[in-house]
Amino acid sequence: MLGMKALGHLELEATDVPEPDEKLWTRLYDIVEYILENGAVIADGDTVGNNNEERIRVVYGASAYGREGDVMRLEYQQPSSRKLPFRKK
Repeated sequence: MLGMKALGHLELEATDVPEPDEKLWTRLYDIVEYILENGAVIADGDTVGNNNEERIRVVYGASAYGREGDVMRLEYQQPSSRKLPFRKK
């Protein structure tokens, strides 16, 4: 999401997003609103989401799109498809 730099904040990016575009845009707008109301309180390594099951990690770093300077990138953690066997004790 471009324009945050002009307001003194990191730009937002998301790649490999497993949710529909409409949901991503809503999420980005919600994050922008939160940052504008509360300041730069989302730290590198924090997770964001609408509930405890959503684990979207915020990573500060180089832009995946070649933009200058660091960005705040959303990295969606995919749920593991690996099933662990149930063990009785």
